[in-house]
Amino acid sequence: MTADDALSELPQKPPFLFVDKVLGHTDLTIAAVFSYELDHPIVMAHRNVGNSIPGSVLMEQAAQTALVLAKLHTLVPAEMPLLVGALQGKFLRPVIAPSQVICRVAIVYSRSVQIGFKSELEVGGEVSARVKGACSILSASEAK
Repeated sequence: MTADDALSELPQKPPFLFVDKVLGHTDLTIAAVFSYELDHPIVMAHRNVGNSIPGSVLMEQAAQTALVLAKLHTLVPAEMPLLVGALQGKFLRPVIAPSQVICRVAIVYSRSVQIGFKSELEVGGEVSARVKGACSILSASEAK
């Protein structure tokens, strides 16, 4: 499976897709980028707070990047969705649009029904946020 294939399998679609491109990956790590432009609906909705990107959106970017990695390395079968069970974020500095945010994710554990990951999101080479998460793998019948 290619990175483009994995991206196309994500259930999220614009404007709620926060992975533009995979920069590189290994078996347990990935780096991907998303550009928050001034005309993006999320940015436009937050103009009253100085074009800052909400922490919840950065956490979603980390979760989506983790899902791309899981799909690339068949940690999650194609027909099975991944449900984020818990996320924990630490925000170190604001992300202000326009910005390119690089998300680096590492899988820290993979079990038959759950995947754990940690990530760093950076802008201009400086870490802006750290996110940890646990995701459950659901069968098609459980997802309904």
